[in-house]
Amino acid sequence: ISLSRQIYEPLYWINDEGEEIPMLATQYSVSEDGLTWTVTIRDDVSFTDGEALTASDVAFTYNTVKAASSVNDFTMLDHAEAIDNTTVVFHMVTPYSIWPYTMAIVGILPEHAYDPATYGSHPIGSGRYTLVQWDRGQQVILEANPNYYGEAPKMRRVTILFMEEDAAFLAAQAGQVDVAYTSAT
Repeated sequence: ISLSRQIYEPLYWINDEGEEIPMLATQYSVSEDGLTWTVTIRDDVSFTDGEALTASDVAFTYNTVKAASSVNDFTMLDHAEAIDNTTVVFHMVTPYSIWPYTMAIVGILPEHAYDPATYGSHPIGSGRYTLVQWDRGQQVILEANPNYYGEAPKMRRVTILFMEEDAAFLAAQAGQVDVAYTSAT
């Protein structure tokens, strides 16, 4: 289970067949030269703190990730710009035909609540769940996001325990946990 996928949502999701599934975005268009991507985002999305998610948050997220990224390559992006509350424009340095795949890996951050010193411990997203408790090295507790724009998750509360692999396997065998993630050998 990816914790970030539960708390944050990207503009698009790419399914197993390689199809683009709109998440926070409703549509996009690309200029003929491939240097400008215009994306329309939903107008009915709120962060877990109740604040509306806007194109400014999208632009802020991409500009922040570009400036700070050491994991993902964002050299193709010059900058992102919010045109209005529901329109963001990505200005590219060079044409980048697989930009939709990039839009599928970046969860949107709330500009109003982002503090790089504390945000990792107190994330605010627009995903299906909100982080309610984090006991480092032991467990994470998520609850369904009451502000979620889509279908409510079937599980209202999820507790993720961090266990050694053998202990997780034994707990699953004993029926003490519903799911145990172990590495394949």
